[in-house]
Amino acid sequence: MKNYELMFILPPDLGEEGTTKEMKEIRKIIAEEKGEVLTEDTWGIRELEYRIEKQDEGFYAVFIFSVNPEKIGEIEKGLNLNQKILRFLVTKTPEDHVLKTFAEYQKEWDLEDKKEEEAKKEADEKKKAGRRPSFKKAAPVVAARKPEKEGEETEKVEEEKEDEVEKEEAVEEVKPKEKGEKVEMAKEEAVEEVETKEKEEEKKEEKSSSEIDDKLKSIIDDPDISL
Repeated sequence: MKNYELMFILPPDLGEEGTTKEMKEIRKIIAEEKGEVLTEDTWGIRELEYRIEKQDEGFYAVFIFSVNPEKIGEIEKGLNLNQKILRFLVTKTPEDHVLKTFAEYQKEWDLEDKKEEEAKKEADEKKKAGRRPSFKKAAPVVAARKPEKEGEETEKVEEEKEDEVEKEEAVEEVKPKEKGEKVEMAKEEAVEEVETKEKEEEKKEEKSSSEIDDKLKSIIDDPDISL
């Protein structure tokens, strides 16, 4: 007789009664081959790593049983014929093997997770400690010049303000003046242009009238023409 470990997964929707019935059937398969179940551990419903027969969860259970090695093939055949079993795995175990319960496995997993978190935290702290602190450059300090005489600084500030006001007023006076001058110049140029045109027209009229007079005079003085 050798010891074996059987892990199997049942559908999660069998309910308590259906699950108990299927576990009884598995015990029966082992017993029919002259095997004996030594220990049992139910893990309950857990999430599957991948979908099996449209199921995302399954009911896990583990049996430790002893049987003649020649009968393992028949036991696996009986498990394969059971339509309710989603998956199963039979592995040979040493004679001194002790079944670990789900609670014991959970403690080990929690301890491993804790060690990983501590290692990650320690690595992050070392990484932060290795960084050099960055310092911002301080602004240069400008020393204020002391006034040579009392009230000198105040007077200079007031004088500067007055100069700025005078400059602004001068600019405001110049701007409208410049605009006015440009307007006056434009008007004068327009008047000159009109006067020039009038003079040219007068000259043309005088020239045409003189030409007419000359023609009339030549006609009157012509002896061949009798009036």
